[in-house]
Amino acid sequence: MKTKTAIQTLFLLSVVFFISCKKDNTNFNSYFWTSNDIEDSELTLYVNDQIKGPIPYLKDKPTCENDTLKAKALYLNLKAGKYKISAKDKQGNVKVSSTIKVKSNSLSSSAGIGGTENFLSNDCLLVGVTY
Repeated sequence: MKTKTAIQTLFLLSVVFFISCKKDNTNFNSYFWTSNDIEDSELTLYVNDQIKGPIPYLKDKPTCENDTLKAKALYLNLKAGKYKISAKDKQGNVKVSSTIKVKSNSLSSSAGIGGTENFLSNDCLLVGVTY
C-alpha cells in the first residue's frame, strides 16, 4: 500500500513540475532607439552577436501607445527569452552592452557598457540605448 501511495505522490509531483516549467512562447513587438544624436555616432544593433540594423535617433522617447514614434524605431519580433544586446559605432567599438531577459509578465536587465532604458507593456517592449 505504501508503494502505491509513493508512486501516486511521485506522479503528482511530476505533473506539477512539468506544468510549472511550461515554456513561455510570448512574442514581443520590440522597438529599439537611441537618444544619442546620430551625427555623433551611428550605432548598429546586435542581438546575441547578430547584426540587426541601424539604431535610429529619436528626440522623443517612444511609448507603446504612440504608433508614430514606434514606426521610426528599429522593430524586431522577439520571443520570450534572454538576449545579449550591444550597440556598436562605425568603427566596431561597443558603445552599449546589456543583457535583457523578457517574459510574458516580467522584464529584467543587467548593465554592461553604457546604458539601456527598458519598458515592457503587454507584448510591447521598448529598449533605448545611450552612452
